[in-house]
Amino acid sequence: MKQQERSFEMARRLKALRNARGLSHNDLKNELQSRYGIKISRASLLNYEIDDEFHSKADALSNLKMNAEYLNCFADFYGVSTDFLLCRTIVKTSDANMRTVSEYTGLPVETLNTILKICSTDSGFVLFC
Repeated sequence: MKQQERSFEMARRLKALRNARGLSHNDLKNELQSRYGIKISRASLLNYEIDDEFHSKADALSNLKMNAEYLNCFADFYGVSTDFLLCRTIVKTSDANMRTVSEYTGLPVETLNTILKICSTDSGFVLFC
């Protein structure tokens, strides 16, 4: 995937995650500051979500130059992995083992979680069903 394509996909993922929570850019800015103590401007949040080449700042690829601390905060806030945000995987989970199994089997994480619930015992062990 080319850098611009990766930047636009990353922007779409960030926008979808924000929208799924029903947050405006100002709401997100305030949430990140109160939870993590980081100050990201509304303008930066907007730039991280540029997802088409017709935007005047599209060439900047701002999200690919994002501070690592911001990236980690986004991943933690949304409950996804940094690899998902960086478009290195299509699996959202931050659980590395679950992500590996999902990528290997092709099964969605939700399906794997259902299987684990069905096959788990009260003592926390997994039965092989």
